[in-house]
Amino acid sequence: MRTSIIKYLTIFLMTCDHVGLFLLDGFSGEVLRFVAQAGFPMWGFLMVQGYTHTRDFKAYFEKVLLLALISQFVYWTIGLHGFNPVFGLGAGLLVMWLHDWISNYLTESKIDFLLTFVACLLFIGILYIIGVHPIFPLMCYAFYLSRNHLEMMLLVGSVMIVYAGFGAWFGAGAFVGMAILIYANKVEMPMVLPRWLFYSYYPAHLMVIWLISISF
Repeated sequence: MRTSIIKYLTIFLMTCDHVGLFLLDGFSGEVLRFVAQAGFPMWGFLMVQGYTHTRDFKAYFEKVLLLALISQFVYWTIGLHGFNPVFGLGAGLLVMWLHDWISNYLTESKIDFLLTFVACLLFIGILYIIGVHPIFPLMCYAFYLSRNHLEMMLLVGSVMIVYAGFGAWFGAGAFVGMAILIYANKVEMPMVLPRWLFYSYYPAHLMVIWLISISF
């Protein structure tokens, strides 16, 4: 799967979302945010790709955690509340790791898989109690379990979106993102997005857009 095009799309759509949130009012802002929801499932997909291809889970998780902590400072500075979405992505990494860790001690029987599945859902429930919204870890886990079947990933991811309860407005846009994932592997970008830029873009662009919003 080529992920460069997906990374470019997530950055573009995320920017649209925050421009609609901070810089536009009324219908125009809502339309832009609707379009931006197509990027929502792409984040979960990218986390699964990162987890399955990393050679050092600990180092990868530490990078995501550091990004989450930096982003949280920005999150609070601009007046948003709760944990920022990067914590949800980090939680998704932990759920995938937990699944594999438990599986190492069990067989491949359906009963053992069910026990592993329930344990991971309970872990997501614990994360929800401490304030991490379950949609990102659920999305990552759903993508991870169906990672070898893109069509099944579309179906399972759609169920997760419905579960999120964000409403039809959000869900319709996210469904578009799910469909894009099916065909994204056919597109090859001529220039790979630098890793440092991809990681730093979220807190950086959020702060810039907020500063623009309070300046005019």
